[in-house]
Amino acid sequence: MISPDFRAAERRGRTRYRIRIPFTLKGNGDPVQGTTRNISLLGISAYSKGPVDQVRPVDCCLEIPASSGRQVIARGTVTRCHPMAHPNPDGSFEIGVFFREFRLEDEKTLTHYLESVSSKEQAEIATAYKELKKKLADRKRRKQAELRKKRLKRLARLRKKQWREADVRKKKLARAAKKAAARKPSAASKKPAASKARPAPKKR
Repeated sequence: MISPDFRAAERRGRTRYRIRIPFTLKGNGDPVQGTTRNISLLGISAYSKGPVDQVRPVDCCLEIPASSGRQVIARGTVTRCHPMAHPNPDGSFEIGVFFREFRLEDEKTLTHYLESVSSKEQAEIATAYKELKKKLADRKRRKQAELRKKRLKRLARLRKKQWREADVRKKKLARAAKKAAARKPSAASKKPAASKARPAPKKR
């Protein structure tokens, strides 16, 4: 059964960290300098300023910031070396180095450095997540406030329209009542005319 400590160590070894630090490769020829692209406990991917023979043992000297300027030296093998189509200030060749062995203190130093970088990255991710969550919450509040404002404006326009329509109906009713009153005959005109009294018959 594989122990949890071994699994954790294997996971840390396979984890790559995007770190740019200077390094020097020392082998049978002249030293070659460059800058790393990413690092793990298993090796580096990097840019070098000159070509390096593949499948040859080298000493990779890493300038670890956390080690107060002390170099971490890993014995390894160059697995690839390709000229770059578009060289950059860090180098003209893209290389890969597989680490085979460390001195004990150097492996501890590199492990501690990578763990500190991981903790820093996780803290930065947590901070960025909090900021993003806050921005989303602020955006949601602003959107809700805008929607409430639009609803209030729409409700105000609706009420104003209802008031105008009620006023128009009221005026129409008033005009209709006035016209009806004008057409209705007065009480004097409705009173029948008094009949003339008939003269009494003359006695014969």
